[in-house]
Amino acid sequence: MQSALRTDGVRVRVRGRCMAPGIPDGALVELRARRVRWPGDVVALQIPGGGARVHRVLGYVPTRRGLALLTQADAEPAADPPAPLRDVIGTVVGVAEPVTPVRVSWRHRARAAARYLRWWGGRLRGGRR
Repeated sequence: MQSALRTDGVRVRVRGRCMAPGIPDGALVELRARRVRWPGDVVALQIPGGGARVHRVLGYVPTRRGLALLTQADAEPAADPPAPLRDVIGTVVGVAEPVTPVRVSWRHRARAAARYLRWWGGRLRGGRR
């Protein structure tokens, strides 16, 4: 799958409403390999048990096991637990049938960065958001 991600991309169907309206339930998304993920980008991550989640990148955080990616669903109030970079399947570059390119707006990037700063603020104050 990694070679397909680098060349043609891989298309997968998304289930759930946590990223709506940008990515509605049942949408087909195209994933591609990217070396760097920026706040606001949408990524697919492997989750324990064999599934995957498609959520928006907030930023990077250090963990005991190395650098991890902090993500959050658009429709959720709190960030996901940090995910190791090895769990990244790919970056969403297109949505719908036929697949149209995803352009991450500055509003989404700014909102992701603000959520990232709030997450760090909670950690620094001793909370476990």
